[in-house]
Amino acid sequence: CRGLQKCVDEELSKRQVNRREPIFQVRLGAVEDEHCRFYLQSLATMHGSPTIGLGEKVSGFPVVWVGTGGRWYGSAGLNITMALRKALEQAIMDAQNQATSFQIQALEESSIFLNEEKPLRLEIPACEETTQSELLQSAMQVLEQNRMRLFVFDLAIEPFLKEELAGVFGVLLRKEDF
Repeated sequence: CRGLQKCVDEELSKRQVNRREPIFQVRLGAVEDEHCRFYLQSLATMHGSPTIGLGEKVSGFPVVWVGTGGRWYGSAGLNITMALRKALEQAIMDAQNQATSFQIQALEESSIFLNEEKPLRLEIPACEETTQSELLQSAMQVLEQNRMRLFVFDLAIEPFLKEELAGVFGVLLRKEDF
């Protein structure tokens, strides 16, 4: 799942070059995920309640933006909960000036287009009990629905790379040709 997540993150980064990112404001309904609730409370304590928005999907995966302190922090996730969690983490890390070892996907207010009319209500389900295999199976369905293929390559050329690690793998996403 980590390799696929990195591919989706990279696609989001590439997309932001030379364009204003459209963000559709949402109102959070029930936030059942403990991490997200904690991060929302922490951010609200530091800077006041953040603005939450949805961006255009990346390869079928949700993109969530968190607006606070004049900046927007975005993340694509394999599900909506993970996207919100990662966007909130970025906002908190940046607010605490600890972003040096953490890649921040932040945009200034001038780099976004915020659509504020009739914000949709967004529910955030709990994600703690989802296993990696369930998450991967769900992600594979999203890729299939969006005519994307996932390629995984074994990069452990030397035997010592397999001794201590489960393996070294490369991941590639491609649009299917029809």
